[in-house]
Amino acid sequence: MAMDCQDYDLNWQASWGAFDAKFVLFRKDMADSSKNQLKSALIAINKGFEKYAHVEESSNRVTEWLNTDEAAEISASGDFYLPVLYNMNGFPKEEMLSKIHWWIMRNEGMCHNVVNRAKVVGAKRVVVLAGANHRKYMQDIFKTMPAVKVSNINEVD
Repeated sequence: MAMDCQDYDLNWQASWGAFDAKFVLFRKDMADSSKNQLKSALIAINKGFEKYAHVEESSNRVTEWLNTDEAAEISASGDFYLPVLYNMNGFPKEEMLSKIHWWIMRNEGMCHNVVNRAKVVGAKRVVVLAGANHRKYMQDIFKTMPAVKVSNINEVD
């Protein structure tokens, strides 16, 4: 059964647009001394996605790897860059934090949908399949919810 939550989609889109607009200006107006820091971070992001692609192409344990913190960090860097950039002079940190806020709100809504739908049908156990950039957020949110036990696929025997 579907559990997505689009209640905050307009907020998410507005935050994304505001960030993108300011990020363009940030890159344009960046001091030469900061360009190397940005370049290093972007290279790290690209290397992460190269590893992601390599694992998908060559591993017989892709699902297990996708459920690691390493995979979650790589996936999140596609939407949220790297936190090391947030304190760079001129980086649109407020807009980035707004994006992250609305992403978390969406994931909280998804978690509540799962729990509420499970209660309605009397389910005692639920398996949740979600996109890679949802997994870590949802797992952390579920861990804060009363009467919800979370087991990552890598923790199950």
